[in-house]
Amino acid sequence: MDSLEGQQLFQSRLCQQLSLLTAVSESLTERILKVENRLDELQAQLSSRSEAAPGDWDGAAELLSGTEERLSRLERLLEDGASTLKVVDPFPDDEIQEFPEDEPQLFPEEEQGLLATESV
Repeated sequence: MDSLEGQQLFQSRLCQQLSLLTAVSESLTERILKVENRLDELQAQLSSRSEAAPGDWDGAAELLSGTEERLSRLERLLEDGASTLKVVDPFPDDEIQEFPEDEPQLFPEEEQGLLATESV
């Protein structure tokens, strides 16, 4: 009798594990199908964007052409020598702008009164 009960217990546990395994495989299969559908959607979006991209590519080609011309001009200037280049100070002294001394600069939170201030 003990061996019969042991065999039935073994079969019962085996059936439970098999049931759990099929549930997990079903769940994974559903997830894979969802991922495949999402991949198909993304590929369709990508192909529709790549069809519209030739117009964008023309603009990029124009930008590259302009950049190439500027680089060629700069190379010619460098070959001619540094003496032909005029050095310009990007921040001349007479154009420096400072904050007025009499007005303290506040953060936006301070201006709105959102920060707690210490009262003495």
